[in-house]
Amino acid sequence: MPSLSVTNFNINLAPSNCVLSVTPSSGQALTTQFTIQFNGCVALNNPITYQLFYYNQTSDALKEIQIPQNILRRQLQDQSLQSKIITNLPSGNIVIMGQAMDSYLAVFNTTIQVNVSPFQGDEQTLLSLIGSALSQQNIKVNQMLINLCIIGEEITKNTALYNLDSINFRNCSSSSSFHKQQLSNLKLQSP
Repeated sequence: MPSLSVTNFNINLAPSNCVLSVTPSSGQALTTQFTIQFNGCVALNNPITYQLFYYNQTSDALKEIQIPQNILRRQLQDQSLQSKIITNLPSGNIVIMGQAMDSYLAVFNTTIQVNVSPFQGDEQTLLSLIGSALSQQNIKVNQMLINLCIIGEEITKNTALYNLDSINFRNCSSSSSFHKQQLSNLKLQSP
């Protein structure tokens, strides 16, 4: 006697119609404010959350696809309901990767390339940028760390910046003052 078996599957589709944009499409490291934004995303399972990353070069993105355990991306924004950020970037042919994720974690990924020229400011401008990143108020600690990492990334790519005596001294003192600030914040939050 023939038999029939029916199995139903629920399929969760990733967000669709997402468009990732970066304006301007080129600029200078550490000084150009880039607006990175997702538009048009729709999903059956809301809310949609967004994450933003960058790769220093296209080959890093390709290597990560080939060997997923070798994470080469750097975070610009942790998972958030915010679909837009304004940030600086380090120099290079930077690949921005955006992820839109629904409430069941179905993910839409896309990338866009941005051409960022090396930082051309003088030593004092760079020191001012570092000081500003350390003293920003009303900013989450993880965003402060992301901002400092972008500055550090540019310093490591730019030999002239890397070899400045004030930068080598500043790196040590910045790290020390940041840790002291975080310890003091933790003490204030302790019961």
